Amino acid sequence: MWKKYSLALAVLLTFFSVVSSNAVELHKKYQYQMDERSDPFFPFIQPRPEGVIVESPLAKPKDRGGVPLEPGQLKLAAIIRAQNEWKAMAEDVTGKGYVLQEGTPVGSYATVTKIEAGQVLLEETYPVRNRIVVKKTALYLQQEGGK
Repeated sequence: MWKKYSLALAVLLTFFSVVSSNAVELHKKYQYQMDERSDPFFPFIQPRPEGVIVESPLAKPKDRGGVPLEPGQLKLAAIIRAQNEWKAMAEDVTGKGYVLQEGTPVGSYATVTKIEAGQVLLEETYPVRNRIVVKKTALYLQQEGGK
């Protein structure tokens, strides 16, 4: 009977020694690359120390002024040039108009960067996973008759 147990024990010890040596080799071969990634064992939510105020790199939408609607909610109605300065008129679905000029904040993260004949160029700057992403969009002037 002891021969059966000793044989089984010898087989198990051999098996575990092979598995552990393979595990060491795998550990050397495969390691988690931290390049611009978060630590998977670090908690996502951290308690803030008292008295520390964390400010966003971007102003809050209500502090920005300008047009309170997002660029996708606006339709470009007109573009004019007055005293060597381009201005545009955009309207929302209710028909309320907003005057746009270079530097006007639009929505939460967009700002008018340039007004040209037929289009208004916007630059949206918003935070995503501790990075700041810049996206360029445009509002186009619709031709008369919907063409």
